[in-house]
Amino acid sequence: MGYPSVQKRPFIKSGRSILQLKEKELDIQKAFVKWLKIKYPKVLFSASAGGMRTYRKEAGKMKAAGYTKGCPDIMIFEPRGDYCGLFIELKRPDGKPTPEQIAFIDGLKARGYRATVCYGYEEITKEVDVYFTHSAKH
Repeated sequence: MGYPSVQKRPFIKSGRSILQLKEKELDIQKAFVKWLKIKYPKVLFSASAGGMRTYRKEAGKMKAAGYTKGCPDIMIFEPRGDYCGLFIELKRPDGKPTPEQIAFIDGLKARGYRATVCYGYEEITKEVDVYFTHSAKH
């Protein structure tokens, strides 16, 4: 008995499936986390589950447990200069933050955190390096 055939996922204008595009963002985040652990081994950080696709039942459990839509992907709990910590929403170079992500970032900024959107691996690593090497707001 063989496996049932798998339908192809819908394609968007770039010619790649939505799943393939999400994997690309996840790949950038995984590479960034590896870099962060090597370059700043004592940093206290966490990543949200926002980029992970879950079944509706699991998403309901996450929401009930306190997950908030729009929470940035990377949370660095290290004060520097005038900031309480660094929060980053990571996007592919051609990505766009959602209104919920923008609102969350604005709320973090109002509370004294450095919060931003980074587009791609080079931008996120540069943002973190600047954050750790400069003590004043940038």
